[in-house]
Formats: sequence, C-alpha cells, structure tokens
Amino acid sequence: MMIFCCIAILLFLLLLLFGERSSRFAPFQRLLKKNLLPALVISLLYFLGQAIGTLRLDSILPSLPGTVLIFCLAALGLTFAKSCPGYEPLPAVACFERKSGRLRKLGSVLLFSALLVAALFMIGAISPMFFRLFHEPDLRSQAASSLPAANNFLAFPLLLAGAGVAEESMFRLFFQSLFRCIFKRSWAAIVLSALCFALYHLTPFNAMYQVYWQFPLSQFFSVFFAGLVFGVFYEKFGFETTVLGHTFSDYIGVLLMPG
Repeated sequence: MMIFCCIAILLFLLLLLFGERSSRFAPFQRLLKKNLLPALVISLLYFLGQAIGTLRLDSILPSLPGTVLIFCLAALGLTFAKSCPGYEPLPAVACFERKSGRLRKLGSVLLFSALLVAALFMIGAISPMFFRLFHEPDLRSQAASSLPAANNFLAFPLLLAGAGVAEESMFRLFFQSLFRCIFKRSWAAIVLSALCFALYHLTPFNAMYQVYWQFPLSQFFSVFFAGLVFGVFYEKFGFETTVLGHTFSDYIGVLLMPG
C-alpha cells in the first residue's frame, strides 16, 4: 500500500512539473491543471471528515499524508476520466458550473444514491450465503465496532471521509478511470476496479480490515459484487452519486449492527 501511495504521488508530481516537456504528455498536463481545484475540494472533504469524525487533535497530523494522497488520486482520476471522450465524472458539478439544470441534477444524484444504497443492501442480504458456503464466522459487527468515531453520529463524517471520498477516489475515480483509458472498455474497467476494491479490503490497512481476515472469502466475494455495483453507478451517474451512496450504505449498516 505504501509503495502504491508513493508511486501515485510521484506520478502526479512528474506529470504536473515536467509533463509540458513532452508533446505526448503536454495535453494531459494541461487537463491535469484544470482538475486541481476540484481535487483540492475532494481532499479537503476527506480531511474535514477525518477531523470531525474522530474529534481528536492528535488525529489531524496523521491524516495529512492521506489528504495529500487523495488530492493526487483525485486530480489524476479526474484527468483520466475526462481524457475519455464524452465522459464526465462530476456531472452534478458540471451542471452547477453551467448554471443550468442544477436542481434536477441534484435531485437525480440523491435519487440514484438511494438506489445505490438499496442495491448494496440487497447484496448485504445475500451475503450470509457466502458465510455458510465457506463455513466462515460472521464477524461484521466486530469489524464495524472498530471504527474510531467518538459515537454513531460522528461515524457519518468519518465514513464520508474513508468509505465515501477515499475509497471512491481510489477505486472509481482513479483505478476505474485509468482502466477505462487503457482498455477502452467500460465493462473491463468496472470488473478490474471491483477486483482491486475487494483485494484492498483484505489488506492490513486498519483494525477493521484485520477483522476481515477471519472471514476472507466471504469478505472478498461480497465486496467484489459491491464493487461491480459501485462501478456501474460511477459509469452511469458519476462520482458524486457513488460517494453519497457508499457513505450512506455503510453508515446505515453501522447503525443497524447489533451492539
């Protein structure tokens, strides 16, 4: 994970600082510069969510490297996405910039976010099948209890930062957009980003993911199918929808978990 973070930040710096020296990368660099402001907003949303969700001053400095990483991933991901002809990763933001159809687009984001939540809960409803199939214990409540939020109310901004902004910036905005540019096939990008998403949830990234190792196969397949759903919604409805849908689905799941 650390290696990937360093590569992403280094790639961002190289393209931003030296891209104009190459005729091949100069158009990409110009587009990258246009995406710095929305990337900054995305990274600040992550930072504020982390700070508010933990209510601890000693968590601010540790969250700065993650904020830098989210900024780089968001800038690169937006640039990859906008390099694909006819694709807009931030449709709601684009409507506000054009000052047309803003209320309708905002309503559609909320509607499709709710549909995404419903689809994810359908996957959650069938996930016990995986636990029975692989004879693994269902320890999702234990995993959810490892969230460092001060209380359930403050779990929302923390999940907005981590599940919503961070994971969607990495797996949909960055990886899916990158795979779309490479393979020129949206279905391939969706499947590959979902695979990365599932594998990521079995890394020793935090206490929650360490609990997942006690039911790795069930976790992998359930997250992979969820990643496919996220990928389709990102492709069809944009980044704003997946961020809201991801955040609310995880937050409702935390609230419904038995104590």
